[in-house]
Amino acid sequence: MLNQLIDYLRATQHAPACTLHALSAEFERLKDYLSLMAVRMGTRLACTQDLPDELASLPVPTLLLQPLVENAIQHGLESKVFWK
Repeated sequence: MLNQLIDYLRATQHAPACTLHALSAEFERLKDYLSLMAVRMGTRLACTQDLPDELASLPVPTLLLQPLVENAIQHGLESKVFWK
């Protein structure tokens, strides 16, 4: 978990607003973020990532997908009350 946190913080701390990077790098940052959220959310968070090889090198803005994933977790999982 600590390694994912370090990787995520390094990638987001120095990420300029308009920099492009490969979609595969964006997926790596998502993997780090989702690993951290899985520790917090437990079994309520289950996800898979599938990136076709032909899209891996596609240039995308840094942190393009992270706000979408964060929003989905915040409004889709955190807002739900699970009764036992």
